[in-house]
Amino acid sequence: MARARWLLLVPIVGFVLSWIPFATRPPVGETPFDYLFDGVTGIVIAVAGLIAWGRRPSNPTGRILVVAGYLWYVGSLANVFPPDGLFGYVAWIFRGLYDPLVAWVVLTFPRGRLETRADRFGVAALAAVLLARTGWRLIGSGPGSPFPDDWPANPLQLFRDRELYFNVDVFLFVFLAAALGLVAILAIRRWRRLPSALRRVAEPVLATGVVWGVVSGAYALDEWLHWWLRTDVLPWEGPGWSASFLVRTLAPIGLLVGAWRLRSRTGAVVELVSGSTGALRGAELQAALRRALIEPSVVLLYPTGTGGWVDVEGRPAALPDADGTHVATLIEAGGRPIGAIVHDAVLLEDPAMVRTVAAVVRLAMDNERLNADLVTQLDEVRASRSRIVEATDAERRRIERDIHDGAQQRLVGLAVALRTIRHRLGSEAGPEVIEDLDAADGDVRATIEELRELARGLDPAILRSAGLGSAIASLAGRSPIPVRLGVELDGRLPSRVETTAYFVTAEGLANVAKHAAASTVDVRASVVGDELRLEIADDGIGGADAGGSGLRGLADRVAAVGGTFDVASDTGGGTRLVARIPCVS
Repeated sequence: MARARWLLLVPIVGFVLSWIPFATRPPVGETPFDYLFDGVTGIVIAVAGLIAWGRRPSNPTGRILVVAGYLWYVGSLANVFPPDGLFGYVAWIFRGLYDPLVAWVVLTFPRGRLETRADRFGVAALAAVLLARTGWRLIGSGPGSPFPDDWPANPLQLFRDRELYFNVDVFLFVFLAAALGLVAILAIRRWRRLPSALRRVAEPVLATGVVWGVVSGAYALDEWLHWWLRTDVLPWEGPGWSASFLVRTLAPIGLLVGAWRLRSRTGAVVELVSGSTGALRGAELQAALRRALIEPSVVLLYPTGTGGWVDVEGRPAALPDADGTHVATLIEAGGRPIGAIVHDAVLLEDPAMVRTVAAVVRLAMDNERLNADLVTQLDEVRASRSRIVEATDAERRRIERDIHDGAQQRLVGLAVALRTIRHRLGSEAGPEVIEDLDAADGDVRATIEELRELARGLDPAILRSAGLGSAIASLAGRSPIPVRLGVELDGRLPSRVETTAYFVTAEGLANVAKHAAASTVDVRASVVGDELRLEIADDGIGGADAGGSGLRGLADRVAAVGGTFDVASDTGGGTRLVARIPCVS
C-alpha cells in the first residue's frame, strides 16, 4: 500500500508534461517560467504529502496535502483552457481552495488536529472567504464585464449588475488577505504555546507557514490595490515570476523538515542510551531519554509484583489515560512487561521511531535487569563464601577442642603411665626395658608437641585470648627468619578479621622461611579508616607465583570476608603481600 500511494503522482506528472507545448510556446505576455513554477508547486505539495503519509499513516496530514496538490492543478487549468470557455471558467472559480488545507497543516502539525478554538476559527475563516468568492464568481457577470483581460467571463450570466459584481469580487480579496494574515498570527501564537518538546519539531512548519500567510495575504491585497490603483504595487509581480506560487511550497517543505527532526531523535536516543557512556539505568536512562527526545515530560515506569507501577525513584505511579496528550509505550520481554515509557502522544505519529526507541530502551532495561541479577548473585556468592569461611573456622575450633580434650589428653595420660611403669620397675628392670620405656616416653612427648603445634595452627588460643597483635608476635617469635614488627592495633577487631589476618601472616611467614631465602622480613598491621591493612615484605629472591595454590588460597580467604589481596614479587626484589580487610560488616 505504501508503494501504491506513489501512483497518485502519475496524473499530476502527466498533467504537468502536457504543459510542455505551452511552456515552449507560451502565450503572449507569459514566459516558460510561469508554467515551470506552476507545475513544480503542485508536485512539491503532493510529494510532501505522500512522504508524510508514508511516515505517519495514522495522521491525516499527508492525505490532506495530497488533496491540496490535486486542487492546485484544478486552478491551473485556467492557464490551459480558453478563458471564455466552461472548463477555464470552472478552473478559475475554484482557484485557491488549496489554501485552507495548507493552513490546516500549518496549525495542526505535528499532532494532526486543531487544538484551540482560535485555530479552528482561522482555518474556517479562510475556507469561508474562499468559498464565498467561489460562490460569488459562480453567479457572476457575463461577457463585457469590467474584468481584466486575464479574468474569464461568466458563461452562465446569472448576475447582470456587472459593476456591483466586480466590486464585490475584488473586495473579497481584502477578506482573503485578512484571513491569511490571521493564519500567520495563529502560527506565531501556536509556536509560543507549544511545549519545548514539540517546539523544535514544529518550528520549520510554523516559520514557513508564517511566510506563506504573510506573502500570500500581501499578494491577495495587491490584487485589490491593483484594481483600485490600476498599477502593480508589490515588486514580485514581474514577468515570469509569482511569489504566490512558490511560497505555498514552503509549508510542505517545512513539514518534511519537522518530520526529519522528529525522526532524528531516534539516533539521539540510540547514541545516548547505548553509546560510549555504557548501559544506563533508572534515573540516568530517564534523563538520557529526555535529552534525546527533547521532551522533559518523559517518565520511565517499572512494574511491581502486585500489578502496579513505580517511577525510577520507587514512588507509586499510574499509566496515563488513552485519550490524553500523553501515552504509555509498554516495554516487554518474554511476553511480560518490564517497563513503560510515558511520553507525548506526538511520538506515535512516527511508528518506526517509536519501535526503535522502544527497542533501545528494552535493551537498556534488560541490561539493567541483568546487572541487578548479577549483583544479587554476587551478593549471594559473597555471603556463601563468608558462611563457608565461618563454618570452616567453627570446624577448626571443634577439631582443636577434640584434639585438646581427646587425643592430647590420652597421650598425656600415656606418658604419665610410662613414667609410672618405669618408676615401679625400679632396679629390677633391665637396661633394655628402661631404654625402651625412655624411647616410648620420648615418642609420646614428641607426639604431644606435634598435636599442640597442629592445634595452634587450627585455632591459636593466643588469638582468642590476647588478640591479633599478640598472635602475630607469637608467630614472629617462632619464625626462623628475623621478623621486624610494625603492629599498631588498638583493641580487638572482629573475630573473622583477626582469624583471616592471622592465617595470612602465618602462611606468609611460612612461605618466606621455605622459599624466599630472605635475611629479614617485615610485618606491619594497622587500621586505616574502616579496614585493616596487613603487609608482609621480605628481602628474598622474589619470583613468587601469585597463581599458586598457597597464595591463591589466601586471596580467596581474604575475598570471602570482602577484602582484597595483592602480591608484588619481582625476581631479585623480594616479595610483598598486602591484604586489606574491612573491619565493618
